[in-house]
Amino acid sequence: MKQILRSPGAADGNDAPQPSQNSPQPAPPVAPTPTPAGTAVVNGKTERELELERDLEVERSKTKEREKQICELQDQNFQLKAPPKTGDKKSSGWTMLDCD
Repeated sequence: MKQILRSPGAADGNDAPQPSQNSPQPAPPVAPTPTPAGTAVVNGKTERELELERDLEVERSKTKEREKQICELQDQNFQLKAPPKTGDKKSSGWTMLDCD
């Protein structure tokens, strides 16, 4: 006599399949690995952008220091080229109008 194969729950009249004791449990969902683009969106800037900003700040500080030095040298140059101040000559109290 041939028997019809039925699912485990079919004998009870329950058509829903019952999980067996030996079946592996499904793995908990794993958080997706963030992509570099996703990280940049969340953080706002990539590591490369941060590195470039640091380099830019260093260059700006060097440029500012160089310009300051140039201004100081120009001031010194102007002072050295200017004719020396002779100071106030005190008059003896006589003027051309006083000589008659």
